[in-house]
Amino acid sequence: MSEEYNDQVNTDEEESELSHTDKIIGLVTEPAAMFSRTAKFPIKTLDWLLPVLIVLIITVISSIAVMSVPDIKMEIRQKTQEQINKGLEIAAKKGATADQLARQKEMGDKQLDFIGTPAAYVVQTISILILGFIIFLIVASFYFLLFKLGFKNPITYLQTLFLYGIVQYIGTLSIIVNTLLSLVLKKAFLGVNLGLIMSPDSSSFVYLLLSKVDPFSIATYFLLGLGFARFAKAEKPWAHLIGVFGSWIGLSIIWFVLTNTVPFFMMFKG
Repeated sequence: MSEEYNDQVNTDEEESELSHTDKIIGLVTEPAAMFSRTAKFPIKTLDWLLPVLIVLIITVISSIAVMSVPDIKMEIRQKTQEQINKGLEIAAKKGATADQLARQKEMGDKQLDFIGTPAAYVVQTISILILGFIIFLIVASFYFLLFKLGFKNPITYLQTLFLYGIVQYIGTLSIIVNTLLSLVLKKAFLGVNLGLIMSPDSSSFVYLLLSKVDPFSIATYFLLGLGFARFAKAEKPWAHLIGVFGSWIGLSIIWFVLTNTVPFFMMFKG
């Protein structure tokens, strides 16, 4: 009788819903088990909204802290100037008139003067919070449609929000590491990746590919693919992992082409 009671208690404990803290710990220690267990219960708003808010707030703090370093501020101004000059060159090659080039240059000069001002911090904070949240929803929707339609995954939209939300904790850790490196070395770090070591030109296609060799990014997308597989109760996660990594690389290449060839998108480069 005692053994039956203990078995029942153990079963109840195994089937109980994990707290948000347990899900964070499980994301690092036993992600497969955590995803499988979480899939058995309704998704709570806190489980996807909290990590998104945290990563956005940390991003705001990081951007302000990094821009407070004079050397980094100068570096960003120089890179912005290079982008402006490149945009002018492309516009000139496409036959832009002198007046059009003058207006484009004037806009670029205003953009340079705006960098590091109190107003810039306000605009930047609002942009990060609002646009960051919108981008999160857009990307989550993309993955929902990808796996719902392309993989016939029975996952719900709320479950997708949870999966893409919970892995933002890895992104938060990455931002903290990059911020500390930036402050210590007085150089803007957008990521700890192979591109920083192997490619001197951060605007090249080679750098784009090498930048994907980033432990934080790889961990994020691996966990995301694993999560989709576990929520779909797939025996092997390879198809879902290929879907996540393939879309990540593919969309990055498309964005690279747009920000290097289309003047409107150049302002979002970097």
